[in-house]
Amino acid sequence: MFKNSKRLKELQKEFREKSKASVRSCAMAISKGKIEDVIFNDPDRDIKERWDIEYMKIKIDVKARKKIKRSDPYVSKNHWIEIEGTNHMLGWLHYGLAKFIGFEGENEWYIVSKKRLKKFIKDLNIIKDTENIPESSADVQLYTPYTRPEKGEKIVMVTVENIKLIANGIYKKI
Repeated sequence: MFKNSKRLKELQKEFREKSKASVRSCAMAISKGKIEDVIFNDPDRDIKERWDIEYMKIKIDVKARKKIKRSDPYVSKNHWIEIEGTNHMLGWLHYGLAKFIGFEGENEWYIVSKKRLKKFIKDLNIIKDTENIPESSADVQLYTPYTRPEKGEKIVMVTVENIKLIANGIYKKI
């Protein structure tokens, strides 16, 4: 447990304009170290380098819990994996300086190496053609490659249970 809650609150205030997921992700990084050892990436660099925090020289790209569709009233317990990014560029799974992905769970963070995550996605043997994301979130199928026509990416939804199974580390949220 982090002992210097005053310093943590100062950092949370300082980085409020940054991604909320990045600020919350410091909880899993500091659970085993000092807050002073956590480096937050600048949002402009994050777009190019694809990492949110660095801890002990390890870069982590943080993936917050999200809605399946932006219009949904609730947050999903599952996560989108970006195989291809906008305009068919490499997605965050294959691009960027992060060696690990930090997936947010309801009460925990799941830290998965990109190498392990790539193998998991490859082992799924997804051979279907990409489909447009259905209008209704209820129609979204796990492990089916989707795209948003306006963006052109290739994304696949996986369960948090599978992420937990391949996690290199699991950290309680503070």
